[in-house]
Formats: sequence, structure tokens, C-alpha cells
Amino acid sequence: MTYVPPFQGQLPVTSHDPLGASSCVAYAGAMAIAAATNGAAHPTGRQVREATGDTKGGLELAQVAAVMKRDYELPVSVGVFTRAIYEDRIASGRWGAVLIGGYGPVESSAFDACPGFTGNHAVFEEQSFDEDPLADGRRPGIYRFDGHAWPIALRREFAAYLRLSNGATAGPDHFEAILVPLPAVKPANPHVRVVNGKFTTYTVHAGPPLHAVGSSSRTLPVNSILPCSMREYPVVLPNTSTLPMRQIASGEFAGLWVWAHGPLAFSL
Repeated sequence: MTYVPPFQGQLPVTSHDPLGASSCVAYAGAMAIAAATNGAAHPTGRQVREATGDTKGGLELAQVAAVMKRDYELPVSVGVFTRAIYEDRIASGRWGAVLIGGYGPVESSAFDACPGFTGNHAVFEEQSFDEDPLADGRRPGIYRFDGHAWPIALRREFAAYLRLSNGATAGPDHFEAILVPLPAVKPANPHVRVVNGKFTTYTVHAGPPLHAVGSSSRTLPVNSILPCSMREYPVVLPNTSTLPMRQIASGEFAGLWVWAHGPLAFSL
């Protein structure tokens, strides 16, 4: 079952955040962090905003992506993606996104959470739902997030109506987003038992898709037990095959990757 991170409304009336009205990227990013860690990390949008160090105006995707990488060790990818690449990632169920777009098409739909607003905005979405930080149902007629996804046509229009710095709209093949891989298993603070004293760790670069670019052998005492937490993702190996791998998210080897079903014995 898909984990749906708790909704976070950005506006001060619900968030009590004086910068909330201009922090949609931070609030969408906070929900993305919760989804990417299956709730193991659940910062508020205000905390994500504070972590950027920027206290004036709106935020850029790159600022929030940097927080996600630095503070939560998430292998995110940020930039402009084609429709085919973006929609393939979302449809796979293995990726979520902080997507920015123009709110005009949403304002004209049943998902309108800010009547009269048509400017640029950010939402968190994945295969089966869209979390719009404005959708707090603060008064009658305001859409309240109910766990549903926007229609695919609305997602496309939202992305296409992004207003660029030159005043033009982005167009139908422009999806500007932070793509974040979603874990296949719920983190449960596993212990890693190193039976023979040796194991291999991998270096993985952000995608999409995630891809392993190198490996290193590690040596520990036989039957060592390492307390740590992990997240599991599909990773493309140099031979182009895809295997489930786990990123160690805490402890001595935090940030390194191991095979999910390799020469380690995992006990949850």
C-alpha cells in the first residue's frame, strides 16, 4: 500500500508560519521527504524553509533539493525533464516529485484551493496522489486534500503553464521538478550481521534512474552486528541490470549502499 505522507498546509492560517505563503516548494519538499523515508523523517515545511537559510520571497527547487541531499541523504535529481521521462518515473510508482507549474489550470478545476490565484506554485505528487500545500479546506469551496491524484491532463497543464523568467510559459514538454526515489520497504532500524567479516558497498549516483558507478570491499570482525536504518530502492548496475539496493541511512556507514539481498544477513 502506498504511504501517503501527512498533509501540510502552507498558509499561515494552518501552518502558523509567517513565511508560509511564499514557501510552497518547502512544504511540498517536506511532504516529499516524509514519503521518501516512509515517515522516518517528517520535517515541517517551516523547518525545510529554515534549513535553506533563505528568508525572503519564494524558493527555487535547487534550494530545497540541496536540503534534501544534505540533511536527509536523499539521492534526488533536480532539473527540467521531458514529459516522457517525467511521466515514466511517476507512473512506475518508484518516484515522487516536487513539481512546479502555473496554478491557472488548477484554479479552474475541482481541485482549486486558492480562488483567484494563477501564479507559479509547487506540489508534491506521486503515482496515486497530489498533495497541494494550498489544499487545506480552510473555508467552504476550498478543496481539501483527500488522498486523490489530479487527472493526468491537469498535471500536464499545470506543468505547461509554469511562468518562466522571460515571461513565457513553459510548454507541454517542460516538467521542472525535484524527482525523489520512493522506498520499496518501510525503514525499520534493521541490524546488519556481517557473517564472514567482509562485505561490498557501492557508490550510487542520482538519476533518474539511480545508477551504481563503483564498489568497495569492507572488512569487519566476523559476525559483526551493525545497528543502522536503511531505505531500499531499485538501482541500475554498470551491466544495465536493475537490482534492489539499500542505502544505509545511519550509523558508521551512513550514505553507503549495499545489495538488498546480497552477502549480508539482514534482521529487522
